[in-house]
Amino acid sequence: MGLKSSWVLKAMVQNVFSVLPNGHRLYTLLLEYVLRPLPKYHARLHMQPDEFEHKLQQSQQHVEHYLSAQAQYESKPLEELRKDGIGEIRVLELGTGWFPVVPIALYLCGAAEVWTVDIVSNFRLDKLKDIIGFFVRYAREGKLAKVLPSVDPSRLDTIERLTNSPDNNGDDLMKKLGIYRLVADARRIQIRSGTVDLFVSNNVLEHIP
Repeated sequence: MGLKSSWVLKAMVQNVFSVLPNGHRLYTLLLEYVLRPLPKYHARLHMQPDEFEHKLQQSQQHVEHYLSAQAQYESKPLEELRKDGIGEIRVLELGTGWFPVVPIALYLCGAAEVWTVDIVSNFRLDKLKDIIGFFVRYAREGKLAKVLPSVDPSRLDTIERLTNSPDNNGDDLMKKLGIYRLVADARRIQIRSGTVDLFVSNNVLEHIP
């Protein structure tokens, strides 16, 4: 089955679950307890190194697109803006998904606040801690800066402290990074006009009718 066919089939299955009461929870249970033995779905439930690096690359692309737009707007050389980084911008992400890699990556690149919105919640504390562990390991091994060169080293200490945090609430942990999770229809979220500097989204279009 090709990649396009796989996306269509996945979207069809998720559309069926979306009309059921607590459908998103039933879909998660299907992955965890029925399809879990299959390698493809085991990988869906647990972050894999190649997927993590892919999301880091996506985050770096968002940073580059923002800086390129600012360079045009301010009539400044792109290299000059790269030295200063993105600054404390405010970001809105459409599609939190299973693993909040992109919001954490954008925090590490300097974002002041990141609102990440999804119409359903697949968020879990154990997945968040797995992601934080990936960031810490990649930073210690010198691989993080290679994939995400816009990372602010001063923010890595905050990430590392979270690995020993006593908090047992994932949202509380993310708020320490200025990341706020919203479970809602993105057309109806209560964010004031003019407060978002950068809007990003990855792997979401196949879920939109």
